[in-house]
Amino acid sequence: MIAGGVAYAVSQGDDGGSSGNGAKQVSHALKPSEIEVTVLNGTAVEGLAGTYGNMVERRGYQLGAVTNSRSSFAESVVMFQSGEGRAAHRVADSLEISRVQPMTSEIASLSAGAPVAVVVGEDNASTTG
Repeated sequence: MIAGGVAYAVSQGDDGGSSGNGAKQVSHALKPSEIEVTVLNGTAVEGLAGTYGNMVERRGYQLGAVTNSRSSFAESVVMFQSGEGRAAHRVADSLEISRVQPMTSEIASLSAGAPVAVVVGEDNASTTG
């Protein structure tokens, strides 16, 4: 019973229940302006979240909260709420961030309800945008 629920959730979150071949088409139909993105600084470098927030806006996404995470991150990551994997991968691709994962409770508490959060890590601490 649990496996069935997981399969259903995965199919709904990944491609809306369409076949695997249609997933890429559906992903391209998702517009940046339809995706709200929170940006969190996971480093000690001041202003990094603001720099990435500007990048998010320039790429057409809705900018959510811009703040610091409570934890340090060695690698940048795009996190997503349940069912928002496609949106997260779209954001990650446009920001050239390779790590994408479900949102942790810490990041969810800081994301102000945004379905996608970019956490900038030490690997991008020298990026100036």
